[in-house]
Amino acid sequence: MISSILISCICILSYYLVFVNCSFGTDTDKWIVSSSPTDSWVSIAMSESGLYAAAATASGDIYLSSDFGSTWTKSSESSTNGWIQLVSSESGEILAAINDATSDNSIYISTNYGSEFSVVDTTPTVYKWTCITISGSGQYLAAGTSQYDSQSGGGIYISSDTGSTWTKTSAPSTDISWTSITSSKSFQYIVATESTLDSGVISLPSNSYVSKDYGESFSPSASPLISTDSFVFGPVVSSYDGEFLFTIISSNSIYLSLDYGYNWTLGTINDLSWKSLAVSSSGKYVAATDEESIYLSSDFGVTWNPQTIETVGKGIGWLPIAMNSSGSFIITGQATDGAIYLGFGNVTDLITSEPTYSPTSSPTLS
Repeated sequence: MISSILISCICILSYYLVFVNCSFGTDTDKWIVSSSPTDSWVSIAMSESGLYAAAATASGDIYLSSDFGSTWTKSSESSTNGWIQLVSSESGEILAAINDATSDNSIYISTNYGSEFSVVDTTPTVYKWTCITISGSGQYLAAGTSQYDSQSGGGIYISSDTGSTWTKTSAPSTDISWTSITSSKSFQYIVATESTLDSGVISLPSNSYVSKDYGESFSPSASPLISTDSFVFGPVVSSYDGEFLFTIISSNSIYLSLDYGYNWTLGTINDLSWKSLAVSSSGKYVAATDEESIYLSSDFGVTWNPQTIETVGKGIGWLPIAMNSSGSFIITGQATDGAIYLGFGNVTDLITSEPTYSPTSSPTLS
């Protein structure tokens, strides 16, 4: 069955793989397991079309695909302690990754679709890199850190030369752990979420910060997003223009912003163990994983539809997820001892409900 679905969904034209219009009858038919190895997947990034993809594991490997996730090849790069995050340029040619470690971890850059990675010189040394984002061209990057008490090198850093050199921004840098960061494809808009620390313990308040000038300055959102010290931010993702954003708070709530991150609204589906988010270029289509299932939205995160996926093996839960620019192709990975799965078809096929509105709010920049 898997082979027949792949044949019907993918046509080989010259060097590239091009998707044809797939329409499947049931959720199970829309999702197939790839030929990936069994592992615990922590981060997935893909090119604008989805042709090129990279997936990182908790065991420290990075796997690469150049055929819409059909086959995977192990990269020569590995990390003893695993990986925190992978991000990709629109073409897929430039990848950035942060390896996991208690402290003194590194940023890795690849300029050849993941075939080779180099550790970048991020002088001054920071205590720990925690999150990273990349522009559509791959020229610009921003990365957040964790810092408290006497530790050095906190804050958000910007690179305008594909990671060769880094400059500290004016974003807060003391007693803060930047938990997630995202940017518009042009890199004009950057949004980062943080957790305030007191001797390394999350304190009050926690918030998101917005830059509308390529990282030259950062302003806090209208009000702190969370008000108790038991809440922390998960990933934040952005539409291509930076207008529509989605973030996870304390694992069980999805918040959305329709004005470049200045104001946030609690989503309609909560009390699930949310793990990861992905969004299409327009912001109209959103995908989210929780411990038990994958949910899709076709109306800017207002309503959500759970997916039924026939899994194989003994994989447990879902964690990383990535979506191509049109929302017609999704790659997701199981959190523990599982495989990578592929979602095909137009999102109007993958999602049963039609959008109920199209937000047109303009940003209130201050």
